[in-house]
Amino acid sequence: MNSPFNKPDEYVQGFFKAGQSLLQALTPTTGSALASGVPARGAPLAELQMNYFHQQLALWARMMSGPGGPEPMVAPERGDRRFNAAEWRDNPAYSLLKQSYLLNSRLFTDVVEAADLDAATKHKLRFYTRQFVDAMSPANFAATNP
Repeated sequence: MNSPFNKPDEYVQGFFKAGQSLLQALTPTTGSALASGVPARGAPLAELQMNYFHQQLALWARMMSGPGGPEPMVAPERGDRRFNAAEWRDNPAYSLLKQSYLLNSRLFTDVVEAADLDAATKHKLRFYTRQFVDAMSPANFAATNP
């Protein structure tokens, strides 16, 4: 049956297949590689996660320091107009929300780039990741968009 309603199912199936491929590409190949101290294929993931946690800690520390803190840690991509409103900068809650979203989206993108995948699979994974990241933007929801 060639119904337009089959397209969302195909998207979701493709999304999960891409996620499985990513997980397989980022997990260490053998336990002996970890025991020997030789970096396994999953080492970039651990490094990305550690960097992400440090950035989140710095973000929360900056938020707790109060107004007049340093400039934002992560800037939106060039040409991204979703966060142009002054409230995204001036209101601490919206600023934290924006910075958390940008850190999370950068983590997702970096994980995809670090994955050891063939070109076609990585291209698909980039597409699904971009769709997910854009869909989860706080600017898309009335409750989280000033």
